[in-house]
Amino acid sequence: MSILIGMKRQDLEKALRPVGVEIGEERVEACCLYVKSEAAEAVWIVLDFMDFNLNVVKTVRDAVVAKTGIAAEHVHVLSTHNHGGGTPDLEVLSDVVADAACEAKATARAAKMRTANARPEKRVNYLRRIYVPELEGCTTYWFGVGDFEGFETFDAAPHIEHAINDVVKGHLAYFGTEPTKRPYTPWPEADDLLTAVEFRAIEDDAPIGSLVRFASHVNCDNGGGYLEGDFPYVLRQRMEAALGGNSMFFTGPCGDVCPWMAKKRDGTSAMIGNHLADTALKALQDVPFEPVTKFADLTQPVDLPVRAEVLAGDVQLPEEIPEDLPNRRRYLEAVRTKDSMDFLVEKYKEGVEGPLTDTVEIHLGFLRLNDVIFAAFPGETFSTTGEALRAAYPELNISTVTEHWRTVMYLPPKEDLANGSYEATCRVTDEGAAEILAEKSIETMASFLKA
Repeated sequence: MSILIGMKRQDLEKALRPVGVEIGEERVEACCLYVKSEAAEAVWIVLDFMDFNLNVVKTVRDAVVAKTGIAAEHVHVLSTHNHGGGTPDLEVLSDVVADAACEAKATARAAKMRTANARPEKRVNYLRRIYVPELEGCTTYWFGVGDFEGFETFDAAPHIEHAINDVVKGHLAYFGTEPTKRPYTPWPEADDLLTAVEFRAIEDDAPIGSLVRFASHVNCDNGGGYLEGDFPYVLRQRMEAALGGNSMFFTGPCGDVCPWMAKKRDGTSAMIGNHLADTALKALQDVPFEPVTKFADLTQPVDLPVRAEVLAGDVQLPEEIPEDLPNRRRYLEAVRTKDSMDFLVEKYKEGVEGPLTDTVEIHLGFLRLNDVIFAAFPGETFSTTGEALRAAYPELNISTVTEHWRTVMYLPPKEDLANGSYEATCRVTDEGAAEILAEKSIETMASFLKA
């Protein structure tokens, strides 16, 4: 028996209407991929939001289980990490998503697929953490790196100058520039692997849909007074116009990756979405289709240690701000953590079901379709965590994804923790969590391949 594939893309205006905020042309949506074999079925759901807690994920999952009959461990809820999606009405969201999953299941057909990996010709993302020797650590830039069209503006030196000057003044700066005579300093290159998949019906070659994976924060269009779907919406629209069916987007590990942009809502989302779509379509065009004959799906729970400061609910600070820049940076980061502690503790509590302990349970997700394997991590995983899994299985076509069962914040590896900056302060998990995550994903992949 061939594997059945069904897809559905659904506008979420109904779930957002109570918020009373305008939704822009780049719509906020839910996308569902349903897969069924003789032995199993699963649905992968991607929502155009940034931040979910355990209650949201389980409420959406339970609604899908109730309406589709799919086993709970095979209902995967992810987000694009879209900063401009707003906060939906949970009850309405659950109903809309469950209905979309039902339609994806009802329209599933015996499918063939083709897949390709490619890298965009233009550099559309970057590692937003950059090491600054004077600070003996990293600085982070959320956005504002440069013009999409002009490579000459991709210079980190003005940002470094700004970061150092603000530390001197007793502040932390995560965006902005200052005039400088520093030599040109390029931003580090990020994970730029794009994975594209197209599905069509075996019987009549009718389009079913497509899927694209790329790593980047989805934060080109967020801001007050409006909601947007950002570049994933543009990408999905282009893929559907070219290939038909429904399209969905997976965000690769994005904890340390951001898109190129000069400023918010300046058309960058359209440029990035269109360029990624061009890359995906070009990569797919000469690849032959094959019937979908391999399908496996798995959810694997993993316990990660909770940060000691979060367990204590406080951060101890020196009595005086240090004079030397490296220790002043560390001090200011500790202050930022202390100021964020109520938020971090609440995030920790939102990720725990039952009594609070010194660990938080997250979930890895694995999906195999023929020879492509999607391995999904929670929270804002760093690109190096995804690369560790790929390096352990170089012979496999593994596409890493993030924001699976989002119940934790940033997950920086030990080296990144030692270098500090924003991601090291905005985390619920303790040192070693990223390494545990990578190790468990490698172990789980071994058992997954035997399934």
